[in-house]
Amino acid sequence: MMKIFWKIRMVLPEAMAYLTGRQRYLPKMEWSRESFVFNLFRIYEQIFFRDFEQRFETAVGWNNGYTIVRFGTIESFFCYVEGVIRGKVKVAIPSLVFTPSFAPIGLRPMPSNYLFAIAYETSANGSGYQSASTITYSITPSGANRLMISNVFAGRAGTGHTSSVVFNTSESHTKIDEQQEPDQNAYVSLWYLVNPSTGAHNNVVTFDDSSGGISEAAVYSGVAQSAPIDSQTKGSAVTALLLTTTVVKSNCWLVAGYRTLVGQPTATLGATQRQSEAAGAGIFDSNGTVGTGSQSMTVSNTSAGQKIAGNMVSFMPPQSSIKTVNGLASPKSVNGLAAASMKTRNGLQ
Repeated sequence: MMKIFWKIRMVLPEAMAYLTGRQRYLPKMEWSRESFVFNLFRIYEQIFFRDFEQRFETAVGWNNGYTIVRFGTIESFFCYVEGVIRGKVKVAIPSLVFTPSFAPIGLRPMPSNYLFAIAYETSANGSGYQSASTITYSITPSGANRLMISNVFAGRAGTGHTSSVVFNTSESHTKIDEQQEPDQNAYVSLWYLVNPSTGAHNNVVTFDDSSGGISEAAVYSGVAQSAPIDSQTKGSAVTALLLTTTVVKSNCWLVAGYRTLVGQPTATLGATQRQSEAAGAGIFDSNGTVGTGSQSMTVSNTSAGQKIAGNMVSFMPPQSSIKTVNGLASPKSVNGLAAASMKTRNGLQ
């Protein structure tokens, strides 16, 4: 009886190939004690005598170095997901995703620009001009792949410089640049902090002397955690300040900090106000991605004929370097879970 069964089974793939016009094969029976998904795909093969051949290409990165993992088929992707659920694979934060391709294998899927993009989270200010050697105010970062940007103006009565910006006691900002306020011994500067701690903590600005100053900060998610600054510029003008920078990477945002000696900064063109204080300082952004090449933001002074100074940067989302072969990302297994993802039958994938 078993011999008759196996003879019928040997004929079925040929019959299916004839009826469908598609190549079929008799799969080897193999099961896994570790992966339910693996076994599910083997059942599919046993029933239809054919590989589930649709490609799935993706790249995911961990915060510590953005290790890239590539999947050659949908099966390997779901094996990876099962590994995450079972706790056998690190939970990853996707940095670049390719949607499944149900087109011919030779066509590469297009990257999804709308997933895991930069987003504005929150902002805060130091409550106007503070005549002291430090300004302290609370801000609450949230989201994944965070970046905090602080705008600081140091008062003209002293040396006009900011010595440090420290969040949550020990997390020090890095200065991007500073711009001198026109005709004044005072400077407005822009600072950034990668991966600030989540939750409400103090942002402490320290000046070179006790003449004081002003400060605001904004937090963004979905930002590159290594060298997030794409480009930068600075300048000063009368009434309206147009700042232009050359953006290199795609899907960047613009953010800028300003100081007005008289009046208050206000959004004009390509700018969204996050904080603007009557004391004469504010932080603004593009409220969305900008294209590559020359990109601008214009912020005006509410007092006509009065001067305004500022710094602007473009910052980028995580960037993945994906090696491809004939336009397709090469597959890679994760802890052995994706080992069965790329099979050939008669030289065909």
